[in-house]
Amino acid sequence: MKTKQLAKNKIFLFSIAIMVFCSLPARDKRHIQNYGRSIVVERLSSDLSFKSWQLTGTESENTAFNVYCQPGSLPVVKIASEPIIPMSYFVDNKVNKYPVLAVLKMRKNISGQLFALSADSPLQQNLSVPLQISAQPETSGTMLSLSDTTLTNQRCVYSDEFKTPLDSNIWIPEIAPLPDSYVYTQNQKLVLDTKGGVTVWYNKPLSGNFSIEFDRRVIVGNGKNDRLSDLNCFWMASDLRNPNLFTRNGVLEKYDSLQLYYVGMGGNSNSTTRFRKYEGNGERTLLKEYKDALHLLIPNHTYHIKIVVKKGITSFWVDGVCYFTYNDPSPLRQGYFGFRSTWSHQEISRFSYTTDQ
Repeated sequence: MKTKQLAKNKIFLFSIAIMVFCSLPARDKRHIQNYGRSIVVERLSSDLSFKSWQLTGTESENTAFNVYCQPGSLPVVKIASEPIIPMSYFVDNKVNKYPVLAVLKMRKNISGQLFALSADSPLQQNLSVPLQISAQPETSGTMLSLSDTTLTNQRCVYSDEFKTPLDSNIWIPEIAPLPDSYVYTQNQKLVLDTKGGVTVWYNKPLSGNFSIEFDRRVIVGNGKNDRLSDLNCFWMASDLRNPNLFTRNGVLEKYDSLQLYYVGMGGNSNSTTRFRKYEGNGERTLLKEYKDALHLLIPNHTYHIKIVVKKGITSFWVDGVCYFTYNDPSPLRQGYFGFRSTWSHQEISRFSYTTDQ
């Protein structure tokens, strides 16, 4: 029997992920009590489980939820591909595969409870209700429609599987002058293995609506530079004082005078994930910051990163989840993309640059 193959106790961690689509109408008078989420976990069968939670008294019935899981110390995975609305329950068939589940509140105000679900817990009788979903992806702060991040007439301008030695006409490395610092290709990967700062520029200016996608992981093992930190990117970078952008040596402070967008994922020894706009005058505006574990790095995990620029809105996606989005009142219209890091050992693969033509 499948249930006997399960560990004796499965621990379910739930926090609630909420995106409020509209405010509570003034005429809706509710009696509010401090019950919290009142999360329930029940086993429906040997490989189906039911999770439910309640709306708080101040939340609209049009509140949307996102459901995630975290199998042990492995990366967080979104189970429901789209926000769930207008209900507050979810049935999934990943009981065996994902023993730890999470539902997160807007990915910034996280509250959780632990639940123990015994592998031989009795089956419960529940109605099967069809799942309804919203057409809105999760965002951080600004609600986007799918059209805001989808390129309608996609054309792949360039892709790189890094099967050959690094082509200096396409990729321009800038490496801080420290020992044991290298940028090279190996086993269809672009490898950044440096003791200090490093930027690898894609030598083609970007403009219009486009997306950049790639896979990337931070290696933590026995290497000299193995350190869990700084899966970073520059994009839309330009130098207002010099038409030749590629004049720096990899030291981060040397880039302060540029105009660009910057994400530092797992920066400061994996304690922060930040989104900045460099203004071109030395000012580095902090647009958003995370310090919770869900937005920090996991060692040796291959992340799929997607950056989208469309109609003045730029967004940064990690494994299908939008970490940052910015509707810039003064958007950067043209510039270069660069892989960025410092003191770490990383591998990059499956790079693509796609435009909306």
